[in-house]
Formats: sequence, structure tokens, C-alpha cells
Amino acid sequence: MSSLGKTLDLTAPEVGKIFVGNPGSHNAILSTVDLFVRWEGFADKESGIKDILLGVGSTNESTDILDFYLVEGEFASIKESMSMLDGYQYFIILKVEICLAKLSKMNPY
Repeated sequence: MSSLGKTLDLTAPEVGKIFVGNPGSHNAILSTVDLFVRWEGFADKESGIKDILLGVGSTNESTDILDFYLVEGEFASIKESMSMLDGYQYFIILKVEICLAKLSKMNPY
């Protein structure tokens, strides 16, 4: 929808997928200190993606293991996996922020 040159984005962003592990390998841990994470398919055709933030939590609602940090591209290697203990469940959390237009007040005609 467009009015006076402004676009109203009513479409939902496309939800992608997150993969944990080295491509072509069944082992998510690359070494004793690296955890490989990659993602694909996140998009917002109307607004665009501003930032992608990655975090690790002991639940799917927290980043108590590794707080959110800015990532670029479609993969990351997490060095802090040494603080993760064998036999415990951890959650990779990807926060995708879309671009929001700044609306300014316009004078009526």
C-alpha cells in the first residue's frame, strides 16, 4: 500500500532455518572451542533485514550462555562453546531485526 510516497509493509517476514554443525559433517563441534552455526532463508522483501543477532541459552527464551551479538553473512563459529557441558541441552537463538522506516510529520497541503 502506498500513499504520498510512503510504503506500508503488511507482509510478514520469511522465516528461515538454523543449522548447527559443520556442512557435510554430523559433528556440530569443530574443535574443543568452536561451535558452527549457519542459517538460511530469513528475508523481508518489503522492509529488508537490518541486523542479525546470535545468542546461546540454556532455555529457548534466554541468552544466559552467550548474550546476543551482531553477526554478518549466513554462518558463525561460536568460540565460547567450552562453557557448554556435555549432556546438556542448549538453544541457538537467532534474532532477525528488520529495517523500520522513519516517518516524519508532513505539513498538510
